[in-house]
Amino acid sequence: MKSIAFYIGILGLGTALFSACDVIENPLPAPITKPALSTTLALDSAEAAQDSINGPVTPTKKVLLEDYTGHTCGNCPGAAVMAKNQKALHGDRLVVMAVHANYFARFDKAPYTTNFTTPEGEEWFESFGFISNPNGMVNRVKNGANSAVLGVAAWSAAIAAEMLKTPQISMNLTTLYQPESRKLDIKVRSKYLTNKSGKYSLIVAITEDSIVSYQKNYGATAGGDPAYPVGDVAKYVHAHAMRKVLNGDLGSLNKENPKADDITHAYFTTTLDPAWRKEKCSVVAFIYEEATDEIVQVEEVHLH
Repeated sequence: MKSIAFYIGILGLGTALFSACDVIENPLPAPITKPALSTTLALDSAEAAQDSINGPVTPTKKVLLEDYTGHTCGNCPGAAVMAKNQKALHGDRLVVMAVHANYFARFDKAPYTTNFTTPEGEEWFESFGFISNPNGMVNRVKNGANSAVLGVAAWSAAIAAEMLKTPQISMNLTTLYQPESRKLDIKVRSKYLTNKSGKYSLIVAITEDSIVSYQKNYGATAGGDPAYPVGDVAKYVHAHAMRKVLNGDLGSLNKENPKADDITHAYFTTTLDPAWRKEKCSVVAFIYEEATDEIVQVEEVHLH
């Protein structure tokens, strides 16, 4: 999906986070507030301009690869290489999100003091039954063992299988960014392409790419990355790191029992951390079926 980043210098945008929310027992609830009218109008206008430039877009099935990793995990760089290769193969149809979680993501001992973790990442690590890193999930589809957790060697086949599926939802992301305040406003428009039953929830996250920081790296035969020296690598380049989730680990209700051609609109506001480089950040949004946890569609837009 092609997108345009709109930079607003003087327009006053709202500071609220919107989500049409029906949260039950969410262990990480996100504050829900309606957005200011100026924010929604500005996003709607930007979306219309984007649509006029892009023209009609044929819905495409996209796939989310979640790479559960950690900077003290010496064979995690090898998993990152696999993710990079899959991204090169599938292009924009594959969205990669590196989720730093659990023991190997701890940041309390030098030189591993960069905090890549998020509460949501830790919750997903536990709730989906991860035991160690590196492992991952492909659209959170369960395998033969009734688990969505996949070893690195299984990623490519799982991604290929998901790519063959017919898209059930089309998604469009629109962003407005204010450099002075680092405020980022987001609109997620989703169109259901078929009749479906059950509840479908939306999760929106911020990722950052090309972060230079320490990473432990084993030899190539032990799952490391041969492009880096063995040991504690000071200038390792971390890709696709999930920095923040805007609406909690369970997300927010997007639609219940949707019909074909139903369209939903969701608005979000957040502030980018001063340490994050805006030009390396992306918005990742995905919709999943609550009953199965399977991701039905994912979309990504880069904040160039």
